[in-house]
Amino acid sequence: MNKIIIIFSIWLTPAVCLAGLQLATQNYEWYLKHYKYVNSVLESDNAKEVIPIINTLGTIWKFRDGAIGSEISGAIAKAMIHHPKYMFGWFISHPVQLDKWIERIPYDLLTNYASVGHSAKLKTIKKNMERSLPDYIQSENNSKLKNAAIKVLSRVKSTEVREID
Repeated sequence: MNKIIIIFSIWLTPAVCLAGLQLATQNYEWYLKHYKYVNSVLESDNAKEVIPIINTLGTIWKFRDGAIGSEISGAIAKAMIHHPKYMFGWFISHPVQLDKWIERIPYDLLTNYASVGHSAKLKTIKKNMERSLPDYIQSENNSKLKNAAIKVLSRVKSTEVREID
């Protein structure tokens, strides 16, 4: 019986990963087409639209490849600035992904890879996170959400915006 379970698990794992990658690709294509809409919703107070977008961003992040991480990290940061409870809620449900996102902050969020004028935008994101997350941390009662925000804020504060030519 155990052999059957192991064989089934080995067979099923690639199928699940492939399905996740396909979903992330479809979500990423949607995100690229609706980039302006996503950003305007993330800056709004419309929870009805924010929550599905945060779930979409989370799915893209979870099944990302190298370049996609950099492409969506700004939107994830914006969600943390404007809707921290929802974004950290997603990450608390996916703690491995939170650790990976925190690890990648210097590279995927706060590094300008030779895009003219982009460093100023990254400095603004950093400043906005440093300004908004302490307020969220102070007001949040859920210790898991609070601790996640503390970890993110610590990493953001210890990271400088870099430019790569």
